[in-house]
Amino acid sequence: MTPPLPHPQVLDGLQEEYGRHQRIRRSFVFSYQHRSPLELFIAAMAWGLGTDNRGPARVRTILTQPNAAKAIEAVVNTVRQDGAAAGYSTYFPNYRLRQLDIAFITKVLYFAGYQGQQRPRPLIYDRRVASALIRLPEAPLLPSTWERVTTDAYHRYCVWSEGTAADHETEPAVLEWALFQLGGQIRDELRT
Repeated sequence: MTPPLPHPQVLDGLQEEYGRHQRIRRSFVFSYQHRSPLELFIAAMAWGLGTDNRGPARVRTILTQPNAAKAIEAVVNTVRQDGAAAGYSTYFPNYRLRQLDIAFITKVLYFAGYQGQQRPRPLIYDRRVASALIRLPEAPLLPSTWERVTTDAYHRYCVWSEGTAADHETEPAVLEWALFQLGGQIRDELRT
């Protein structure tokens, strides 16, 4: 028998959110930013994985690994207290868990720390963002997600995003979303 996920109230909230809006909104996940690290983790993973049935299985696989709860708690608490680079360096290389790669750990960092006081704010860094960044001449040189992204590289991305967003009088999250969209278009064009 498959063990249930912890914090069933989060799953109930996710179900209600999806029923009401036909999606999981960022604002819903941000409502968990001051809750326990595992509650935030489950909400962030659901947002990042979408509505298919792979999400709960992936979360379960992550959470049943030794020290998974400790790792997630350490990462979330660190980003909340000390910012993006500190949260990232807490996870890599100390706590690397199967199926919790850079795309998903940066989602957790984002939801745990973006609305805090620390600067630069943590942002999501996935393959789509990486695909867009390498095509922008003014962007910092960063490795793609399938290579090792160091804490310094992640920090450069967050600093560049913070500055570029300020230059254009917007938020770093808006820039990240635009990079994500552009990366999707690039991927689709390369496939055709």
